[in-house]
Amino acid sequence: MSNDKRSQLAALASDRRAFALPKCYRQIGSFHGGKYDNPKDCPHVSPYTKGACNVDAQVFILLQDWASEKWLSGPFRQAVANLGRDPSLPTNITLSGYLTDHLSLQLAETYATNLFPFVKPGKMKAPIPFHLLVDSAHRFAVPQIDIVKPRLVICLGLATFNALSEAFNQPVFDRIGDAIKSQFKLADGPQIWCQAHTGKLGQMTRNRIGPDITNQDWRRMADAYLQSR
Repeated sequence: MSNDKRSQLAALASDRRAFALPKCYRQIGSFHGGKYDNPKDCPHVSPYTKGACNVDAQVFILLQDWASEKWLSGPFRQAVANLGRDPSLPTNITLSGYLTDHLSLQLAETYATNLFPFVKPGKMKAPIPFHLLVDSAHRFAVPQIDIVKPRLVICLGLATFNALSEAFNQPVFDRIGDAIKSQFKLADGPQIWCQAHTGKLGQMTRNRIGPDITNQDWRRMADAYLQSR
């Protein structure tokens, strides 16, 4: 079963590399001679999966996007190419902490990917039009969920959750707090939850209403997930 899943996921990665992108957006392999996105060592929709590639995982992590044009135009980072992420970034440190504290998991025990598996123009904080996020959800995120068959999908950030919700014909929200309280379950499928983005801005914004809110959010999600097992 695992080998069959890997074959299906590799085929989806090939589809992503062949996808005709809208103007201004680029493939990850367009930078540094394709070192971040070599099909031989990155048979994934997103390089982020390199370090979180349990195709039989019960927990599926969905981040928004992998990198921006400005970031990728900078120096080549071999460590990021090897692992698919920079483990020293606050986003990854905080995510790993929540997984350990609330689900007793290491990131490597999960399946993690990016909703938008392409390179956006500008800086890392640059927004991506919502219709492009929804299109990527249909083309890449939903198929990965169908292949991996997790029991829990954690969407990091409001835009990520809303795009996946739209793909599943579920309500979308204007506020992160409302989205976090509005998890849904697919028929014979996973629970899908929203959590604040684990970067500094996402955590700071959510914790303005209380210093421990993000921990409480993860605790509520973990309790619901563990009780359903």
